[in-house]
Amino acid sequence: SLDLLLFRHFVELLKSSDGCRNAEVMHRLLLIPRLVFLLNDPNNTRSKVHVICTILAELLKSYFTTADLLRIGLFLTYTLPPASMNEKLISLERVSDTSIDAIHHVPGRTIWLRNQLLRMLLNVCSGYLNQNSKDQEKMFTSLGPDWFLLFMQAHLHPTTVILSTKLLLHFLYNPVLLVKFKDGMPANVWLENSTAECNILMDNIKSRPQACSQTLYLVPGFEIMQIFLSHHVAIPELYLLLAALVLQKPIDEMPEDSKMDLDMMITWLLEQVKSNQCEKSVKIPNGLCTEAALVLLEMVRATLSKPISADTDNSWEVTYPGSVMQFFCLVYHMIPDEPLWRSPEFLHSLAAVGFPMAGSLCYMADAGALPQESLTSTAGAQPHLSIHPARKQVSDFIHILLLYSFLNIPANKQLHPIEILFEVSPERATGNQKQSFQTEILLFVMDIFHVISEEQTVVKDLVGNGQRSTRKATEGNSATMFENITYFSQKFVDKLYARMFDVNPEKILRFLTEQICMVMQQAYSQKDQIISSLYTSLNRAILYCLSRPRMLPSDLLILLNTLKFLQEQWDIIFATYNSSLPFTICLIHCLCQIKAGSYPDGFGVGTSTRRAPWILQSTFHSEDYDGSFEAMHTEEAQKELMDLVDWVWNQLMSQRRQFLEDVYKIDLSVKQKSSETAMDFSEVSPLWEESATKAWHQYIASERKNLSSKSILSQLQQSKSEWLSESLSTAMRSVSRRILKGADRLTVKDFTTAMDGQRKTGQELFASLHKENCQMQQCILNQTSKDWAKMEQQLLRERGLWGPSSGSQQGAWILDMAEGPCRMRKKMRRNTICINYAYNACREKEAKSEASKNLALNFRNKEFYMKLCSTDELMESTNKQTYSGILSQINVKYSLIVADSHLLMEGVLLFGINHFYVCENFTLSASEDVYCVNHHPSSINDSYIYDMCNKETGEKRPKCSRYSYDDVREIHHLRFLLQDIALEVFLKNGFSKLLIFHKNDRKRVFKR
Repeated sequence: SLDLLLFRHFVELLKSSDGCRNAEVMHRLLLIPRLVFLLNDPNNTRSKVHVICTILAELLKSYFTTADLLRIGLFLTYTLPPASMNEKLISLERVSDTSIDAIHHVPGRTIWLRNQLLRMLLNVCSGYLNQNSKDQEKMFTSLGPDWFLLFMQAHLHPTTVILSTKLLLHFLYNPVLLVKFKDGMPANVWLENSTAECNILMDNIKSRPQACSQTLYLVPGFEIMQIFLSHHVAIPELYLLLAALVLQKPIDEMPEDSKMDLDMMITWLLEQVKSNQCEKSVKIPNGLCTEAALVLLEMVRATLSKPISADTDNSWEVTYPGSVMQFFCLVYHMIPDEPLWRSPEFLHSLAAVGFPMAGSLCYMADAGALPQESLTSTAGAQPHLSIHPARKQVSDFIHILLLYSFLNIPANKQLHPIEILFEVSPERATGNQKQSFQTEILLFVMDIFHVISEEQTVVKDLVGNGQRSTRKATEGNSATMFENITYFSQKFVDKLYARMFDVNPEKILRFLTEQICMVMQQAYSQKDQIISSLYTSLNRAILYCLSRPRMLPSDLLILLNTLKFLQEQWDIIFATYNSSLPFTICLIHCLCQIKAGSYPDGFGVGTSTRRAPWILQSTFHSEDYDGSFEAMHTEEAQKELMDLVDWVWNQLMSQRRQFLEDVYKIDLSVKQKSSETAMDFSEVSPLWEESATKAWHQYIASERKNLSSKSILSQLQQSKSEWLSESLSTAMRSVSRRILKGADRLTVKDFTTAMDGQRKTGQELFASLHKENCQMQQCILNQTSKDWAKMEQQLLRERGLWGPSSGSQQGAWILDMAEGPCRMRKKMRRNTICINYAYNACREKEAKSEASKNLALNFRNKEFYMKLCSTDELMESTNKQTYSGILSQINVKYSLIVADSHLLMEGVLLFGINHFYVCENFTLSASEDVYCVNHHPSSINDSYIYDMCNKETGEKRPKCSRYSYDDVREIHHLRFLLQDIALEVFLKNGFSKLLIFHKNDRKRVFKR
């Protein structure tokens, strides 16, 4: 076709040596908007679309402007379907077949067209904009982040999601744009810029001006991208693109084999990174991208949160999370000192992935976004962690990461990764869910301690790094390990007191005892200090267990197990290292209270709440209780408990009585007996009871103070460990949150609703532009047809240059030579002496052979006349838009009747800023819109006046006249049909207009 040949010629011009100058000329001719309108033609062929995309790419590379980019972006949003239409069900097999050129009836044509334009923009970005950072930033900021996110929605086709993600991530390799995208950018930027660049003339006389609803909010880019991409977790290319952003390695082309699995893709990516590094150790100039790693973890979390069937061992639900965790492991071994592994946000996301709550969905912390099913929806049920086959791979990576940090990072100098995990809990979760979540994490960390205690050879290899390590480095790592053991042992007990460690306390006692035994076996210079700190934590745990309530069967079982543990591990617990006087006195107080049966609901920290008797309470929450106490009599249980208390008391008195009496200078017994003889509880002196009670109250007060300070410190740590790491980012985020707090809090549902509103507004805007373009083209065609008809009439008229096409003799009349009275000649006769047109003489010879061509040009032919009439009628229907393009802005409109000679015509009077307009054969609708009388009912209510206006049966041609206010000389009041409803306007050029206001608007018009 001719247009395809023309487009190919444009490509040759743009690729020539003068391509830049040709691109500038084409830009002035508005070629890109015209080509975009052509792309909307449903009858386009594949080759035509390819050539148009090539022209668009060359124009953007040679002469880049944001106006052209916004027009292409507006058309791309026009191709987006509503959320109710799922494009994932559409197959692109036929439309991707290059042998099919006519694709207007092929399914998926719109998706294919959208992908072609996205691929074209990606080509422009990777080529020209990759070398020009200013134009790259201009392109990204003019479109805004929400434009890119429009193409990542859950209902879109995977090919569109892949291309849009690749396009967005290409910009995020720029550190400046990465920070802006992370901190949040204003929304509706692309729509505002597109509206500002568009001037729709057809809307100038609309009574309701077109306005775009705007809401003031910032778009948190990565957080919204996490939510959108979590709906596309089955696309392996997305994992590869995000992994490349983590490594700051742009991918120009995907692997050649499109059927490669995710493991092969990641291996290929790592080989690309290693091939660019000359040294053995890999170095990333700007460091690993934390935000991309968070998106990867969120996608893994979405996969682990989904229910799986029994036959999905080799499906993507299991293999993809494992591949992502394998990627993190390989990168960790390549770059172990990267700050990413210690960043709080990464550890928070990693904990959410490794310990997902069953039945819970993803949440967005900073944007306040929650899905319809939140964590609080299962508040009544007992929280439990989901069991997924791929969870083990996540746990293995966390195990490696925490083990390395435990052996190499001191906890008392900086925010330790393990300490960060201790404070992680799902937001908007119930207290039981938070307790269950932290319990799972604490048990996981406790397993790492067991590995360190049991596998000493592995620890030495990890600490010393093999044969290359020096003795000094090994001692330093050993000191770090022992300090961390002490610090985190204390954290375990703190969580126990804070009621966030829902586990049998006997496990804590046994764990601390194992750590003490392990440290005693090591040769370390500061071993005494480490052991003393561990005994302090052990003493606190023992006092916590003894001061628990004794009303439930499970609580009574815990107390019995605690006393049995003291009996079994007596030599280790009360060794020489553990000579704490406050602990001994508090232990005496606990034993006395248990023996006397006081405070059955507990007398420790946080046990003041009264509960029902233990025989009426359920026992489902105890993990070790098996129901054995249901068959046991209460007296038997109490007897066994009292026997164990007596044994512990006797052992304590036999070893520590002399020490206590020497320190306090007071006899422990009221009876003067030898210290070697046994002493009963009833023999304790009142002074000792008072001293023990006072010491216990001091201990409880210190623990409560410690608990409150720890809660405040954890809140501070959580605030420090949010998504922001730099001061500038913090300032930007704070501004973002202030704006969000000023308005309604933005949720995911609100954001998706706002994006859908943007899509609809953008599609309406492009539809209006396309409609206006069609009408303007039709107007130009109509005007050209009129000019052609006028020129043809002048050429073919009687006595014209060419003369009539048939009957080429002059039909002239002359006076007869006969004279009448008074020598007057009154008789007319035809002139017989006529001359043929020279052109007609030649044309008559070819009349028969050229009959068909002459019919096409003959104005007397019926078919040509009908075609010309239809064209004129269409032109008249579009004259409104033509004249409306001339108008600047209309303030007031009045319906009237225009008197022209003996004719009356319905019209509209329009008042503008500098001119007023008299539109003939137009009518004003009830909504004050201006319409042609041929296509809209009349607004005249008086039947008599209506009949006068429609007395002429001929065709009514719309006409609009413009007059300046300065051209008016006089205005006179006139009467029409004996009514004062007319005005006659006299102009300075001598003409006048008689205007009749059939709706009694004469006074208002005259005042203006």
